[in-house]
Amino acid sequence: DSTSKYRYSGVQINPWFLFRLGNSNIFAGPQIDINYDHLTEPGKFLVDEPSYKEAGGTVNGYNNFNSGLGFLLTYDSRDVPANAYRGMYLDFRGMMYAKFIGSDQTFYRLEIDYRQYKSLGKRRVLAWTAQTKNVFGDVPLTQYALTGTPFDLRGYYMGQYRDKSSHVVMAEYRQMLNTDRSTWLKRMLNHIGFVAWTGCGFMGPTPGKIEGVLPNYGVGLRIEVQPRMNVRLDLGKNTVNNQMLFYFNMTEAF
Repeated sequence: DSTSKYRYSGVQINPWFLFRLGNSNIFAGPQIDINYDHLTEPGKFLVDEPSYKEAGGTVNGYNNFNSGLGFLLTYDSRDVPANAYRGMYLDFRGMMYAKFIGSDQTFYRLEIDYRQYKSLGKRRVLAWTAQTKNVFGDVPLTQYALTGTPFDLRGYYMGQYRDKSSHVVMAEYRQMLNTDRSTWLKRMLNHIGFVAWTGCGFMGPTPGKIEGVLPNYGVGLRIEVQPRMNVRLDLGKNTVNNQMLFYFNMTEAF
């Protein structure tokens, strides 16, 4: 086996609570994260990786238990969170994982998620986002920041690229077909839409040091199953490895 593949199993309990501050669009609250990660059947390249050995990994695998406490602070003025046409979303999340609350290692996580939506006409939207995920301290192998999920750089395998800092910027155009609904066919077409996006990810060992650039673009089909709720079919391009991935989901990517 000359790969870095492994078999993963784990469990996570991650409740969080948001409370609205007065009549504003600001929400705040605590969160708890308890998770256990177990890696088995590691490939030869992974076993020989110095960082894997330093973290305590062996030929038999690797395991880690983490427990943390944190906070959330969110501003949300979106008209419909699942499929916004206008408004802004700004989310700050901080977590502390520490040995004194049961974690195997002490480390910290900070995430910022900014999203903006601008209506360009009837059921036509330009959406853009900037996101950053960062971990600091004695970070377990399984808790590094990841790039490549169904909700950011579609086209990259989730976990294919990971480091202590991950940043993503994306812009996406979304449009539903606006027919006059005078015939059965036009009524059906009125439930169909499309999207096109482009973006880029940046990875590195610290927030200010970039060692990897991950360009991305793609197109998607939307099928409206109820007002402002779409089935999402996306085809994303990974330009680094020259691969394409297909995604099926509900709600928009961001």
